[in-house]
Amino acid sequence: MKNLFLFSLIILLFANCQTDKDPLEGSWILAGQSDGSVFTGTLLHFENDEVALSHIYDNENRTFPYFIENNEIRIDSNLWGEIRHLSADSLILQDSFYRFVFLPLMETNFSKKDKFTLENSLSKHVWSFNHDTQNYRFYFDTIPLHELDKEFLNSDSKYMICATETKEDSTIYNHLDESFWKVKYFKNKLLFSFGRSVDFKFFQFENTDFFDKNLIGNSFIDDEYEFSKNELPQKNLFKKEKSLPQKEHDNLKSQLTGSWKSSKFISPLEIFDYHEHEPELGLRFGRRTARKGFDFISIEDLQNLNLQFDFNANGSYSITAGNKQIHKGGFWDITVDGKYIYLNHKINRVEFIEIKSLKDNRLVIRKIDELRKAENVERNYIGYERLELELTR
Repeated sequence: MKNLFLFSLIILLFANCQTDKDPLEGSWILAGQSDGSVFTGTLLHFENDEVALSHIYDNENRTFPYFIENNEIRIDSNLWGEIRHLSADSLILQDSFYRFVFLPLMETNFSKKDKFTLENSLSKHVWSFNHDTQNYRFYFDTIPLHELDKEFLNSDSKYMICATETKEDSTIYNHLDESFWKVKYFKNKLLFSFGRSVDFKFFQFENTDFFDKNLIGNSFIDDEYEFSKNELPQKNLFKKEKSLPQKEHDNLKSQLTGSWKSSKFISPLEIFDYHEHEPELGLRFGRRTARKGFDFISIEDLQNLNLQFDFNANGSYSITAGNKQIHKGGFWDITVDGKYIYLNHKINRVEFIEIKSLKDNRLVIRKIDELRKAENVERNYIGYERLELELTR
């Protein structure tokens, strides 16, 4: 009887120890702040009186000893943040200027090798996920930012195009965004981020089969969080979209190979009204370079239906208007789902051309173009237009 009592006591003490875990311990991601979003994506990991600090776009982690005094987190006696709320669903800190909302990360057991396996799987397929009124569809490129822009010299983030479908009441809006993406390994966790400037969205992966049809995880993409108490992150499916079988993909590319001439301007017709008031109005095509500036399509080129697209069998391409060269390059291809032609890389929305229909030697394309007042003038940007053209052989 005595042994039974001691055994029961040990079980009870063990259970109490299991429930007495410090709620601060573990990993957190900064999902929102009281003014702007410049720090969003900051990562914290509290363990054994030390805090590891990183950012989802930072390749390094820094570790500091910390202690809590009067509900304030201090590092080397310096105030780091006052704890305004701490629970299983959120950590809210206040410093001299901002209030920060951190959300918890799932405990997983990934390795650094898993990071490269995941990146490989993402880059070989088209992926999507839904969140509230938006559906995101990702076309990943594998070129690091620093190879094309010295501003990102120390970054291993890569380019991608994000096609977003937004539903507002009964209306659906579609648009393309140039974006950056990265997989971050942090304390045995894998985080995917995408966005531009300081507007980033995050996804934490849960399952380990990166070549499955769907990946499961938590999304952190809300624009606003409460500065009191928050719900746990939403569980989402990161879905692998259907790719064309290789034979169909090659057949579609073969059908597109050759010369196409503009035969009908479908939309937007308002662009011709703009042109009456701005004779030099035109469309930017391609990336800006310091040497040349912007490639430019004039409104007259569109009105006169004299555009020609040449997609050559050797992989090169050119776009001309009469005798004028508009844009050329050494590589073109179609996305694995067969929805877009892309020129050079999947990094620039004005070089991403949607294949709306292809039938009986008639190709209807739709693409985003940047409307400008004059050729190669840096600050004459007006807006973006979704250009739709019919091309024939």
